Amino acid sequence: LREKLIALRRSDSYAAAFENRHPLVSVPIATFNVAELLVERAIASVRAQTYDPWEIVVVGDGCTDDTAARVEELRDPRIRFVNLPFRTLSPEAQHERWWVSGAAPYNRAIELSRGEWIAPLDDDDEFLPNHIETLLDLALARRAEFVYGTLERVGIATQPGDGLFSFPPEQGRIGIQQTMYLRALDFFEWDVYSWAVEEPADWNLIRRMREAGVHMAATEEPVTRYYPSMGRRV
Repeated sequence: LREKLIALRRSDSYAAAFENRHPLVSVPIATFNVAELLVERAIASVRAQTYDPWEIVVVGDGCTDDTAARVEELRDPRIRFVNLPFRTLSPEAQHERWWVSGAAPYNRAIELSRGEWIAPLDDDDEFLPNHIETLLDLALARRAEFVYGTLERVGIATQPGDGLFSFPPEQGRIGIQQTMYLRALDFFEWDVYSWAVEEPADWNLIRRMREAGVHMAATEEPVTRYYPSMGRRV
């Protein structure tokens, strides 16, 4: 991974990414049978962004509900939905299954993304209106390859300002939905076997980026709202 990162930094496209002040930002969303939350919370929050242009790439993990129809009803060419032909195999233990749920559809969504930057979002959470603008400005100003803000938590008894945040990133203090990173870092894939090292797939991804030497920057400004779902993930 370090060798690939070094090679990336030597490329012309890498330098160009930091010169483009108005790039396309891709929002990959992995989902499974939560069409209403997906459309009315997650997708709606992207459509309310202060920044444009963006695209949303939703990949279903073998959805069997009306997700496809609900997305089609939006009639928004910036939003695409692809459904995997079958549900991803996952560990039998519930907590291990939760750790890696959504990993395979996230990988496919990133593969289909056309933007220069990736801003992942969970299907039952939402970006604050400033999410893309704030993180993109930070990335370009600091020439950072990976940036993030604070994750607000809904329905949890916390003190004001007690969102998820740490710098450098630490397990349990960061979620992938509060981040943005260069699309060119797609060689850091979500690991569907991260449960074997007892790590959630999103933290496993962030940890490997950090250890490989990805340039990171952060702001304590809230950028994303997280809705605890009692263990439900994609």
